[in-house]
Amino acid sequence: MHLKRKAADASEEVKVIAWTAQKRLCGRYYALTRAGKNTKLACVAIARELVGFVWDIVRQEMPKLTVN
Repeated sequence: MHLKRKAADASEEVKVIAWTAQKRLCGRYYALTRAGKNTKLACVAIARELVGFVWDIVRQEMPKLTVN
Protein backbone atom coordinates (compact mmCIF):
# COMPACT_ATOMS: atom_id res chain seq x y z
CA MET A 1 0.00 0.00 0.00
CA HIS A 2 2.85 2.40 0.80
CA LEU A 3 4.32 2.10 -2.70
CA LYS A 4 0.95 2.77 -4.32
CA ARG A 5 0.61 6.01 -2.34
CA LYS A 6 4.10 7.11 -3.34
CA ALA A 7 3.44 6.24 -6.98
CA ALA A 8 0.26 8.30 -6.96
CA ASP A 9 2.34 11.43 -6.29
CA ALA A 10 4.82 10.73 -9.10
CA SER A 11 4.55 12.39 -12.50
CA GLU A 12 3.62 10.35 -15.55
CA GLU A 13 7.17 10.67 -16.94
CA VAL A 14 8.61 9.20 -13.76
CA LYS A 15 6.10 6.35 -13.81
CA VAL A 16 7.07 5.50 -17.39
CA ILE A 17 10.79 5.53 -16.58
CA ALA A 18 10.23 3.44 -13.46
CA TRP A 19 8.20 0.83 -15.33
CA THR A 20 10.78 0.69 -18.12
CA ALA A 21 13.49 0.18 -15.51
CA GLN A 22 11.47 -2.52 -13.76
CA LYS A 23 10.99 -4.50 -16.97
CA ARG A 24 14.56 -4.09 -18.21
CA LEU A 25 16.34 -4.77 -14.93
CA CYS A 26 14.24 -7.81 -14.02
CA GLY A 27 14.82 -9.28 -17.46
CA ARG A 28 18.52 -8.50 -17.34
CA TYR A 29 18.93 -10.11 -13.91
CA TYR A 30 17.06 -13.18 -15.09
CA ALA A 31 19.20 -13.41 -18.24
CA LEU A 32 22.46 -13.01 -16.32
CA THR A 33 21.61 -15.62 -13.71
CA ARG A 34 20.29 -18.05 -16.34
CA ALA A 35 23.60 -17.63 -18.18
CA GLY A 36 25.37 -18.87 -15.07
CA LYS A 37 26.73 -15.57 -13.79
CA ASN A 38 27.32 -15.23 -10.08
CA THR A 39 24.28 -13.64 -8.43
CA LYS A 40 26.45 -11.03 -6.70
CA LEU A 41 27.96 -10.05 -10.03
CA ALA A 42 24.48 -9.85 -11.54
CA CYS A 43 23.29 -7.60 -8.69
CA VAL A 44 26.21 -5.23 -9.23
CA ALA A 45 25.48 -5.07 -12.96
CA ILE A 46 21.82 -4.33 -12.27
CA ALA A 47 22.73 -1.68 -9.69
CA ARG A 48 24.95 0.08 -12.22
CA GLU A 49 22.12 0.18 -14.72
CA LEU A 50 19.68 1.34 -12.05
CA VAL A 51 21.85 4.40 -11.44
CA GLY A 52 21.25 5.39 -15.05
CA PHE A 53 17.50 5.24 -14.60
CA VAL A 54 17.71 7.24 -11.37
CA TRP A 55 19.85 9.84 -13.15
CA ASP A 56 17.23 10.11 -15.90
CA ILE A 57 14.45 10.69 -13.36
CA VAL A 58 16.47 13.34 -11.52
CA ARG A 59 17.42 15.03 -14.80
CA GLN A 60 13.76 15.33 -15.77
CA GLU A 61 12.46 16.40 -12.36
CA MET A 62 15.14 18.91 -11.31
CA PRO A 63 14.00 21.72 -13.63
CA LYS A 64 10.54 21.48 -12.06
CA LEU A 65 11.92 22.23 -8.60
CA THR A 66 12.31 25.87 -7.65
CA VAL A 67 14.86 27.20 -5.20
CA ASN A 68 13.47 29.72 -2.73
